[in-house]
Amino acid sequence: MATRPYRASELKPGLILQEIKLSMVCETQSLPPPITSALDLVSLIVPHTRGQHRETFFAIPLNTKHRPIGIHVVSVGTASCAIVHPREVFLPAVLTGAAALAVAHNHPSGDPCPSSEDRLVTDRLRKAGEVIGIELLDHIVVGDTSFFSFAADKTLPFPG
Repeated sequence: MATRPYRASELKPGLILQEIKLSMVCETQSLPPPITSALDLVSLIVPHTRGQHRETFFAIPLNTKHRPIGIHVVSVGTASCAIVHPREVFLPAVLTGAAALAVAHNHPSGDPCPSSEDRLVTDRLRKAGEVIGIELLDHIVVGDTSFFSFAADKTLPFPG
């Protein structure tokens, strides 16, 4: 690797970046009980999806004991899709120092059967989680009166 000295006269003037400072505000001090099943996740998500006419994708970062740290709306889409990218999905988990992550979204049609796109997104998120060291525990798809769990379907390993 070659190094070379530089002179102050070579530097471009005025190239100053703004510093980015992030801070989190916790509105409550207590966390909900640990997530031990898909039904626990559904209980957290349904109040946020009830009556929604657009697909909404959520990320739920979890601490080392699988207690939810919070809930983050990743994307609000149309009646039939929401754009989901691993960068936005894992951001709240990284910022909160989460040990694991659960995700969920609703199907406004009422049918919780996962689409082929849902399956592809789940696999992509699982792989991204492996790379950054935050395990994706489950992906829940919520319908009107039923739900689908990728962990229960053995597509994801939900420890418990």
